[in-house]
Amino acid sequence: AKLFINVGMEYEAITMLDKEVSDQTHTLNTIRFLAYYSNVLGNHRKAQKYYSYLFATGNITREEKIMYCKSLQYLGLWEDVYSVRKTINPLNLNDEIEMAIAAYKANNFKSLKESIQQIYSSYPNNDIAETLDLLFIQTDLHDSELDEKLSKLFKKPNIEIRTITLIEEYLLKHSDSTRIAKLIESLPGKYKKNPEIQLIIYKLHKMQGDF
Repeated sequence: AKLFINVGMEYEAITMLDKEVSDQTHTLNTIRFLAYYSNVLGNHRKAQKYYSYLFATGNITREEKIMYCKSLQYLGLWEDVYSVRKTINPLNLNDEIEMAIAAYKANNFKSLKESIQQIYSSYPNNDIAETLDLLFIQTDLHDSELDEKLSKLFKKPNIEIRTITLIEEYLLKHSDSTRIAKLIESLPGKYKKNPEIQLIIYKLHKMQGDF
């Protein structure tokens, strides 16, 4: 299988080892190999299958848990993402942000609030934590107040793209293309060429019937 990988025949490597697993003669190394390359090649359903085996047996590394989460996110299985994320010890800001997003996507707002507070304790000016707080914790804000605070976020230097996509997702759920357009318009020009922002603009035009 490694030889197949080395010459660019990843699909053949996975097919061969997949058959070995089906024949019940696999080892943990085989499962690890299949999980990793299924993830890398974008076969997230198969990656989920093998990572879930490693996770259930407790034979999974920290990095494998992170890759497992990526496959689960791709499949939209956010409750499972949250369950796995809870077992990952946060070592940096990104780990804490991913935990907060998993809690939000899994509709666990108690955990989301705790995650936001944890991020604020070390990174008081983090724009993703502030966005999640504004959208899902401070639910008593009027639309005009919320939009004013979100617009201020966009004026921060080097705002994270995830901040913008979270806001877009929130407004899309409310079918509010007018507010999306207004907020996107207030973005500094350097963000508008980002592929994720381009996708938001495309969806916005489609919602407004421009094409």
